[in-house]
Amino acid sequence: MIGFGTDGWRAIIGGDFTLANVHLFASGVARWLAEIGGSAAGVIVGYDNRFMSDDFARLCAAVLAGAGVRVRLCLGPAPTPAVSWAARELKAAAALIVTASHNPYQYNGIKLRGQGGTPLSETAQDRVAAIIAELERSPAARAAADRVGRAGVEELAGRRPAACERFDPWPGYAARLGGLIEPAALRSLPSRVLHDAMHGSAGGWLARLVPGLRTMRGDRDATFGGGAPEPLPANLTGLIGAVRDEGGTALGLATDGDGDRLAAVAEDGTYVDAHHLLALLFVHLVEVRGLRGRAVRTVTTSTLLDRLAADHDLPVEVTPVGFRHVAAHLVDRGDGPAVIGGEESGGIGVPLHLAERDGIFAALLLLEHLGGTG
Repeated sequence: MIGFGTDGWRAIIGGDFTLANVHLFASGVARWLAEIGGSAAGVIVGYDNRFMSDDFARLCAAVLAGAGVRVRLCLGPAPTPAVSWAARELKAAAALIVTASHNPYQYNGIKLRGQGGTPLSETAQDRVAAIIAELERSPAARAAADRVGRAGVEELAGRRPAACERFDPWPGYAARLGGLIEPAALRSLPSRVLHDAMHGSAGGWLARLVPGLRTMRGDRDATFGGGAPEPLPANLTGLIGAVRDEGGTALGLATDGDGDRLAAVAEDGTYVDAHHLLALLFVHLVEVRGLRGRAVRTVTTSTLLDRLAADHDLPVEVTPVGFRHVAAHLVDRGDGPAVIGGEESGGIGVPLHLAERDGIFAALLLLEHLGGTG
């Protein structure tokens, strides 16, 4: 059974998340792209560090290419925001990322991003879900998917080199972020900052953008050390201890399994939650960057943002849970884009860059703020 949550589909590997069901999911996306006239613009296919994510991504790429969709398949694991940016930069109709984000290692999933690299609207996601449900009920579609499930991903792998373009999202993403962050503000901090990548796909990416920054758990471990790559205090004991006990470490940063969420640890080992990070970055963007516009938060996020926005005579819009609702309020609707949007789980989007969560960009903004203020 393929069911959508607040951000795509997630299920236990070998339970509902199987090669056969991934085949059905990709077939549904191909039909949706044909409906909206997006086959030629195509799709970026990315994936994270989870067990078999590369195989599932290759299968998606082969199914999409076999349906006449232009496919760019990432060369290796990549953070979701980098794949999302690639969809915008290359004017693709969509991005498909094989990831279960912050969920435990037993899970995998698929996120979809639309044109512009933003989460699919509720209407678009509902349509994709309806098409997939039709395929699940189709004996012919189910039989084709089951054949792949029995034969394995290698059945389709031979079509991949000719049908799919291999693509490296790093250069475009690095150029984008490098053009948005003031390099001088980062120079005083890197050696005093420790990034916990939690074995996720953001491992090494932040350090490549900020030379000298140290990384822990930056290697691929498909079991995430036996836990979940969710940046909560219980999962960050190593980072908290390192920041608290190592002399000279001023800040700890943690990104989740696919790099779209951020948490921080202060110099004394105090965990800095999503509510305070959202507030701090809002103040930085308004007071240091000089941005004006609305702030957006989910209903489960602290009202701290509301009080700060009121101090700056700026409005706040409150949305249901799910970042796609936040994203819909971040874009320019004729009255200018929002300054920032966020949710209670550490997802922060800044339209200055992209109307999508990006834990790496949020980390850079935090470093810029702290570097600029000493």
